[in-house]
Amino acid sequence: MNTRKHLLSAARLMLPTTGLSLIFAGTYTKSIQSGQLQILIDISSYLFIVLGFVLLVIGVLWTLGHGMKNVLLKRSIRRSRDADVQVFTVDRSDVYPPSYEESQVRNNAVGVVPTVISIPSGMVWPGPAPPVYALTCNESSVEDFSHEEPPTYQQAVQSQTESQTSHLPTNSTVEPL
Repeated sequence: MNTRKHLLSAARLMLPTTGLSLIFAGTYTKSIQSGQLQILIDISSYLFIVLGFVLLVIGVLWTLGHGMKNVLLKRSIRRSRDADVQVFTVDRSDVYPPSYEESQVRNNAVGVVPTVISIPSGMVWPGPAPPVYALTCNESSVEDFSHEEPPTYQQAVQSQTESQTSHLPTNSTVEPL
């Protein structure tokens, strides 16, 4: 039995090697230019090339299939060992929110239409909403957004050149970009 495994593994290694050798031999015989027996050389070279490709493909597929079989066998052995895994659970207390299934059952059973709360028209909203994530719950950022239009390109370039000229000595000049 052990000898058979060694012979099969040697065959798996030799089959692609033999196929590649036959491909090379076929291309070499095809490259030989001889006036005599040219038809016989052509037929043998094409036969070597085709037989080489067939042996190469069979050897590669056999090796891949053998490797996949070994991996699947190892996984099935590992699963059979891990089949008797025990899972321990802890009952949820009322402090935690309900599980997804419980909340879905409650929502479907109640069937209450959600109420919409609206802000009265006379009440003014104090500002933008606080940030969603803050380091502390007391922290809120006050951001006053200005609603003025941004300057035009010409105004921005003009203010940039004015700021550059104010920082330069009096004898230097700045050319706009």
